Amino acid sequence: MVLDAESKAAADTSAGAGARRGSVLIVDDEAGVRAMLVELLSGEGFECLQASDGEQALKLLESKTPTLGILDLALPGMNGAELALRMREKLPDVPLIALSGQLKMWEPDDLRDLGFERIFAKPMDCDEFLRVCRDSAGLDRPVN
Repeated sequence: MVLDAESKAAADTSAGAGARRGSVLIVDDEAGVRAMLVELLSGEGFECLQASDGEQALKLLESKTPTLGILDLALPGMNGAELALRMREKLPDVPLIALSGQLKMWEPDDLRDLGFERIFAKPMDCDEFLRVCRDSAGLDRPVN
């Protein structure tokens, strides 16, 4: 799914057009998690692009290049690790952050080898998550 109208409106009202920080690709099969991440990140000035699975994400990446990717590892079909590999082929410089409610299934070193800069367990500390997103996107302070 391309940035939906509701997400765009939320980003426009909370950050203002001049405060854009780039775009973030959010890939999670749980609609509630995507909505929470959109609210959190659009409040920081990011344009939020959303997909519910790896195939949708790859289709979206045919027309968009995000500043940052946030991938759930436990996606249906193509999991987040496979998606990261496919993204690395086309977008090797886009920073990736992994999210999962099932981190015990993954070796942190293997995830770092796939290009994930940080790995967060769900639920996560939102302040730390935002700090990492800003840092990964090359930003170091909140939008005022």
